[in-house]
Amino acid sequence: MVVKKDPRSKNVRKSTTAKGNKKEIAAKTEDDIKKEIAAKTEDDIKKEVGARIKEVYEGGDAAGISRAELAKLIGVTTTMIGFYLNGTKSPSYRKLLLICLVCGANPGYVIDGEEPKYKGTINENTLIKQESDMVNMMRMLDDKVKVHLINLVFSVVAISSHTKK
Repeated sequence: MVVKKDPRSKNVRKSTTAKGNKKEIAAKTEDDIKKEIAAKTEDDIKKEVGARIKEVYEGGDAAGISRAELAKLIGVTTTMIGFYLNGTKSPSYRKLLLICLVCGANPGYVIDGEEPKYKGTINENTLIKQESDMVNMMRMLDDKVKVHLINLVFSVVAISSHTKK
């Protein structure tokens, strides 16, 4: 085995010869990872996120929801939902969270593939009475009011997380 220093980076490459074929095994360094990330274009990232949005939309809690219904729930047009699903455009962070909420998906999965894909389902036996009452009341609201309520909750959580610091 021959150990060589790659003059272009901090990598150390190990080379072995097996039956006349030269194989290189390179350990990934922090520089390699940074280069991989830098090599991804904005379009590549949009396509990856779009593919994961499509995957959780078609396979998650939203499996029976039409694109028009999803659009109405998160406050965009049906055309924009199509753009999100095919990776032409990326949703704002808030819209992405709403999509994840509707689909029952883990936002970390949709953003960068972090497992688990879906959040655990709510076991109504583990909810305290107030939480159960809130869920039941929310189910009675029309979709437009639900979206406003969800946006309000996101705002309150954001404010409270800044005041805790």
